[in-house]
Amino acid sequence: MKKIVSVSLAVLFVVSVAGPAWARDETRISRGAYYISGGTAATTPLDILFSSAVASTIVDVDFSLGDARENTLALGFALQDGKVGLEYAAISLGDGGSDEFSASSIMIDGCYEKLLLGSLYYYLGAGIGAVTISHDHLGEKDEIQRLAYKFRGGLLMDLGKSLSVDVGYSYLWSGDFDLETSQGTWSGNFISHGATAGVSIYF
Repeated sequence: MKKIVSVSLAVLFVVSVAGPAWARDETRISRGAYYISGGTAATTPLDILFSSAVASTIVDVDFSLGDARENTLALGFALQDGKVGLEYAAISLGDGGSDEFSASSIMIDGCYEKLLLGSLYYYLGAGIGAVTISHDHLGEKDEIQRLAYKFRGGLLMDLGKSLSVDVGYSYLWSGDFDLETSQGTWSGNFISHGATAGVSIYF
């Protein structure tokens, strides 16, 4: 995870030097070259299974849409047709009785924005980084780090020169995992996806 963070910071440094030299499109020429954004998503994680070698039982924790919530904070640079930045996300995964789950991710993230009409744009984005999956059983905590990818898309509207709002869809995937605990092993394929809403401030 440290390597991923180091590479992400290096990419951001390069963009910080070159980014301000790239003007955004003519309708956004007066807005700042930097941005900070925050967002939230109602998501659903899939395929989380508990296999206990001690109790010889298998428990399938079933989550539905809205059981999980993802809150994001990003800081980066506004380029000619989009953004590139570093994004942190905290994901609450609900609970399975006495077992509580959470996850967090840090990613280098970029998106392409294309004008549709007026001040309305569509955007397509992707990110790569690390996700930490955490498990808490009655105060006993365990966690595992995984490489993760994120894909997103939606609509964005400018509200003046320094503010925009967006709605869309986000899909985060980190593949199979095995989280060892003293009670047994949580295994699965960690996916989080759902509807998103966010706001960006330019300066």
